[in-house]
Amino acid sequence: MKKTFLTIVFLILFVGYIIFIHKQSEFVAGDYRYYTLYEEYQAKDKFIDYSAKAYEKDIYNLKFLKTKLISETEILDKYNQALTLYNDSINITNNSINDYNRYISNLKELKLKINYQRIIVSNFESDLNELDKYISKLERDILSIKMYKSEISNINSFLKTIDLTTKKYNLSISLIQYAAATKSLKLEKEIQEKTERLNSIAEIERKIELEKKLSETYSDYSSNNYDSRYSSNNYISNYSQYEYTKSYDLPTPYYSTPSVSVPSSFYSTNTNPNHVQVDGHYKSNGTYVEPYTRTAPNSTIRDNFSTSPNLNPYTGKIGTIKY
Repeated sequence: MKKTFLTIVFLILFVGYIIFIHKQSEFVAGDYRYYTLYEEYQAKDKFIDYSAKAYEKDIYNLKFLKTKLISETEILDKYNQALTLYNDSINITNNSINDYNRYISNLKELKLKINYQRIIVSNFESDLNELDKYISKLERDILSIKMYKSEISNINSFLKTIDLTTKKYNLSISLIQYAAATKSLKLEKEIQEKTERLNSIAEIERKIELEKKLSETYSDYSSNNYDSRYSSNNYISNYSQYEYTKSYDLPTPYYSTPSVSVPSSFYSTNTNPNHVQVDGHYKSNGTYVEPYTRTAPNSTIRDNFSTSPNLNPYTGKIGTIKY
């Protein structure tokens, strides 16, 4: 009888420990979260606490995710500064071909780093969604749940802004690489033209020197029979054909270094899902149009990027055409 009693007591204590004391662990949003079975059961009974203590005390540690996100966006800001430096560097007048090739190579590496950072930042969206579900499951206070949801939604909007900004960085890198490659080609042609000009001058000097030697050797030759076409003055006067007159006008690519900011107005993303790439080209008036992406042609302009209030995901601008 005593043994049976002890067994029952032990089972009661064990069940009580499992329900009220032992904490379950769950990895949510990059951190381990702990709760008891009783807390999970109790969370089903929701109520409203107008002081929103759970949110005010941040018992779900949303601040941890926000701090991590800020540190990652600071890295993107450093990449933006490097991008601005490269844009200034390609306009230095005494750049060599090796300098331009080095800029192109370094910009390629910078693009890889930006895209890697973009992936890291995008992972925050899944972490925030996990935390949102966890709070809804274990928090009893309805007001705290709503306030957490509101802040998580704002952070997700900020993440989308960062994603658009990194796309602009990638576009800027492509434009700077294009400008560097074009300037390198121009410099290469200038060097080639200069080399040809120097070779022509050397050939003329060689012929003049040969003429002098022939003149000394055949000094008794009649000046009346001398062909004036081979005189040094004639060579020098005809050298104008070798003058370096070629020039190469380069298109100045558009470049801007956008800053990361949260959109201040609502906009529509109901645009045509089919996009086409338009290559860079010159207009009839000589104006250079940068490469851009537009919506595929269809029977309406409602879903165009340029129609208000549609958002262009490649430029971050809202359309202005009213329909």
